[in-house]
Amino acid sequence: MANKAVATAVRIGGVLFFIGAVTVWRVRKMMRAWQNTYPLAETFITLPELHITVERMSTGQIHILWTIDADSVTICAGTNPRDFPREMAVVTDAKEVTFDDPFPNHRTYYQLQAYKNGVRVETAVSAERIIHLKGAFNFRDLGGYPTTDGKNVRWGTLFRSANLGGLTDEDILYVSELGIKLVCDLRSAEEVAERPDRLPSPAPNVLMLPIFDPSNPFVRLARVFSNFEQVDAIMLKGYAEVVIEENAAAFGRIFHHLLDASNLPAVIHCTAGKDRAGIASALILLALGVPEEIVLQDYSLSNMFFSSFREVMDKTITPIKRFGITVDDLRPLLTASPAVMKGALVYIYDRYGSLEGYLERAGVTADDLARLKLLLLED
Repeated sequence: MANKAVATAVRIGGVLFFIGAVTVWRVRKMMRAWQNTYPLAETFITLPELHITVERMSTGQIHILWTIDADSVTICAGTNPRDFPREMAVVTDAKEVTFDDPFPNHRTYYQLQAYKNGVRVETAVSAERIIHLKGAFNFRDLGGYPTTDGKNVRWGTLFRSANLGGLTDEDILYVSELGIKLVCDLRSAEEVAERPDRLPSPAPNVLMLPIFDPSNPFVRLARVFSNFEQVDAIMLKGYAEVVIEENAAAFGRIFHHLLDASNLPAVIHCTAGKDRAGIASALILLALGVPEEIVLQDYSLSNMFFSSFREVMDKTITPIKRFGITVDDLRPLLTASPAVMKGALVYIYDRYGSLEGYLERAGVTADDLARLKLLLLED
């Protein structure tokens, strides 16, 4: 009974703190439209400069460009990242090519064989990074990123996404072809209950790993509204003290499940696929040896889906709109700032000495990391 009374008092205190902070914020808002001074989400996007880039044009055609030093390139396509029918070959002596999608409505991978003076000098695989689904956003393949030891992350093996509760029947057919064996769901029980995932049949293994924030939600918002000029610092504090510090064991469980080859391919997701899934993805990519610069660039790609974040948040904040708050007032919270992720990584390095030091706390050993590389990096 006493515990319930304490919890009620804490919640009431948080609400009062929130109301006070919002009152101050509304006065300041009348004096200065602060949200217009925060950079637009798209200004944070930095596309990784990769050896090969595959993108879908507005016409639906596929555009591939590369920086390989070669006289000619043969491009083969397939729906399996390790199987490329020769009959789909495109041969060119240019540095880029555009052609009709060879497998419409299917996930397609492309193999490039580069030749110089008649000798094959390189063979590489690539694909579209963004997977366009009708009922889910921010669904991305983490493949193709180079590592410091000259390898690349396997395509079609590890994905990241926002929630999968809105997948259409067509999406489910598409996702089923990805062969997903494991879904790591980082949402809270409340988020899952509100929008349970729609998954292919037979259903993949689902690992529920809520990355939680134990603080009062009204206190969290109050801190934001009372310190708008330091919103990035507040986000960093949440990343470092809550997501990273309080949830090492959860991240460790993700790593250990990925060490089981029967769980691959896998997808890691939260509600927006930006923060919780973003940190999990960053930890994995860094552990594989992907340079930090590219990891930050990958994180920035979430800003391509700002409009989707905005739509979800607009529904979420309905209970507090009566205080005069609009979704556009929360723009900084919907933006993936690489500076915040960089700060989170610096926090790990400063507190634990290295990424490996943090992962050791999470229960991930050097042997585990060696096996992870065997499973997730190309030979």
